Amino acid sequence: MWSLFVIVLALVIVCTTHWVYRWKNPISNGKLPPGSMGLPIVGETLCLFTSQSSFDIHPFIKSRIKRVTFTPTVEHCSMATIIGLCIRVKLLRSLPSRFKAIMVKERIEERGRESLVHPVNSIAEPPNLLLIGYHVVPPNRSSPAALNRYGPVFKTNLARRPIVISTDPEFSHFIFQQEGNSVELYIWFLDYFKNLIEKKNLNIHKYVRNMVLDYFGTEKQKERLLMEMEEMARRNIGIWSKQASIEVKEVTTTMAFGLASKKLLSYDPNNHLENLKDMFTGFLQGLMAFPLNVPGTAYHKCLKDQGRAMKVLKDMVEERFNSPGSQHQDFLDVVIEEMKKDEPVFNVEGAAYLVFAILLASFETISLALTLAIKFISEHPVVLKELKNEHERILRCRQNVNSQITWNEYKSMTFTSHVIDETLRLGNIAPLIFRRATKDIQVGGYTIPSGWAIVVCPPAIHLNPEKYEDPLAFNPWRWEGQGSNTASKNFMPFGGGMRLCAGSEYTKLQISVVLHFLVTKYRWTNIKGGEIVQTLGIAFPNGLHIKVTENN
Repeated sequence: MWSLFVIVLALVIVCTTHWVYRWKNPISNGKLPPGSMGLPIVGETLCLFTSQSSFDIHPFIKSRIKRVTFTPTVEHCSMATIIGLCIRVKLLRSLPSRFKAIMVKERIEERGRESLVHPVNSIAEPPNLLLIGYHVVPPNRSSPAALNRYGPVFKTNLARRPIVISTDPEFSHFIFQQEGNSVELYIWFLDYFKNLIEKKNLNIHKYVRNMVLDYFGTEKQKERLLMEMEEMARRNIGIWSKQASIEVKEVTTTMAFGLASKKLLSYDPNNHLENLKDMFTGFLQGLMAFPLNVPGTAYHKCLKDQGRAMKVLKDMVEERFNSPGSQHQDFLDVVIEEMKKDEPVFNVEGAAYLVFAILLASFETISLALTLAIKFISEHPVVLKELKNEHERILRCRQNVNSQITWNEYKSMTFTSHVIDETLRLGNIAPLIFRRATKDIQVGGYTIPSGWAIVVCPPAIHLNPEKYEDPLAFNPWRWEGQGSNTASKNFMPFGGGMRLCAGSEYTKLQISVVLHFLVTKYRWTNIKGGEIVQTLGIAFPNGLHIKVTENN
């Protein structure tokens, strides 16, 4: 009986040990980037959910990309210390080479400085160096200077997914350029979308991007969209001015969702029993929560809200598909036309997922960017003054002050564009950009295995002091003379490569229109709130409450 128990216990120990070893040492056809896979099952997920009250790089990322230089201190030591060191030198040098190598490696890893590789025969026990009457003291292990960091590219494991995280502009640019070749878009809640595509060999992301640009990118649509945005801004800001105060994130979400849902699928909340905006808002609140699908958790509610929203969208797609001749002049009409072709790209569920993804991206980005812009402008009166000067010049050049904004006027809003770029750089509304390797990728001396997620971290690039002077300062003038900054190796608020967000111009246009009316026809004062908390994104725990007043 005891023998059987011992055998079972031994098997359990062996299997567990092998499993833990495999977790910490993933199989790869080449050299993996440095890093840690964390604890079994949870990986380093818990570390990712730490928060801070600044716009600085997230602690999880910042603590792993710092390069540490060993700067020992020299202390006077007694003869007894010297004798002790000599004994340690003698003992280590007397060991076989393979044992010395193991001991040195373990000591280096324990100290957390893998970059300190000393020949085992030249140094007795790194990093203690024997001098005459003195010895070198390594940094305190509890000191931040002694912590090991992996550099700008490192591996980790988050939510049971092996991941390579890049904070390096060149590395990230290379990844973006591989889209459609060895890299694909990866967002967990849209992963199922690939299974709904009828043409399996189609580059769906490129196809969808072209659909969006064909609909929103024509000159006719630009002029029409500008007119609708202006009407939306006039109406909503007028409503804001009649209230004692407004919470900026809430009202801008309502405004942006209203326009996006109208352009995409002619959605009218008055014709539906359930509010689609509330479902999307609930989904977003749990999107970056700890992925524990248990009733009562934010993640569980997130999945439920996604399911409810998908049901509403599928019903709308089916109704439109089964109504021949029905035209609403919206994006869903374009999708329905694709579905009715001889070789359709989408089925009903795939079309619903497509609308879900575009609607989600369109309104949340705008509402958060607008809230951040108003916060930054409020805190920098000199920026507000320059904005007013620019937009008042536009009004003075008009024959009719109350005429509508033209496309040429929008393109002349140079400083406004700088304010938006600086808001996107400092606010980092997309803190992580996800991709996935479809085959092994060799880059920078490392191998990224097929199936691994690749996460590009724009904040680490946007807040790099080597690229941006005083990176945590809000300074729109830093963009003067740089032309269009929609995307570059050092500025990627909308991604990069062939997956550059098709809605980037849409976002900047809507923010510009709202700012135009706010600084020319209204003024605002801060009431309360404005403090931010950063976890996986920016949030306003106390909101941002302002009072909007119409100018006399």
